[in-house]
Amino acid sequence: MSPTSESEAAGRLLGSLGLAARAGRLRVGIDAVAQSVSRGDAAAVVIAGDAPENVRRKLERLVTGDAPPKVVVLDGERLGRAVGRERVVVMAVTDRSLGDRVVELAEAVGV
Repeated sequence: MSPTSESEAAGRLLGSLGLAARAGRLRVGIDAVAQSVSRGDAAAVVIAGDAPENVRRKLERLVTGDAPPKVVVLDGERLGRAVGRERVVVMAVTDRSLGDRVVELAEAVGV
């Protein structure tokens, strides 16, 4: 993928996460994400590429089997700014179509 299309995908990804936040379809933080996954509400789990190792390990145990897709992308500051916070290392999108879009765009962006 070309650098331009990667940055366009990143912009679209961040825009989709912002939309999910404004629509009330985003859960932020390890506890909120864990609850969302255990209830079956999470359509996608997004982890910042610079998330601490202990957070990644906890999410690896949580997001297995029939759990929602998990993507690791960008950094906590960029993800946070997209959803109106200073820094976010993990979030769950609870809307199915937005979750699918986030996964698709995250795969285009990579870490």
